[in-house]
Amino acid sequence: MPIAQSTQHPDPRQAVPLYRIFNSEIFDHWYTVDSEYKRADHYIPQGVAAYIFPNQTINTTPLYVFWREVGDNFITSRRSEMEEWLHNKESHRVVYTGILGYIFKDSSSGGVPFYKLFNGSLENHLYTVCEVERENAIQKGYRDDGPIGWVYPGSVC
Repeated sequence: MPIAQSTQHPDPRQAVPLYRIFNSEIFDHWYTVDSEYKRADHYIPQGVAAYIFPNQTINTTPLYVFWREVGDNFITSRRSEMEEWLHNKESHRVVYTGILGYIFKDSSSGGVPFYKLFNGSLENHLYTVCEVERENAIQKGYRDDGPIGWVYPGSVC
């Protein structure tokens, strides 16, 4: 029996894996939809962080990605935050790398929160759907910036 298309929510079969890879030398979590992990040497796969959409569809918002010179990947879904980082990219020492994909704007589409955490001592952002990982990161000094949107959960936890 075919799955009925919803006019309120995107078709979950269109979602693609968002892979998380990690470099212990510079302590960087990197997020990519590229299953070949062509980002750089010394990164090891950690699994699928979430499932996101490759194209904008109903009730989704872009994931804007920046590479910070300190060796950190910064992602936001807030346009105002993206514009602020673009406006101050020299002081932030960042390069805008584009839109990674699209995530749900709210929980009405059946997704789970995609949390953004930051550790200033490590200069590292961490994004996760996993409550246990989120709590462990907070105990290790990460600041919880709350969800940047909602996604279908992956295997990383």
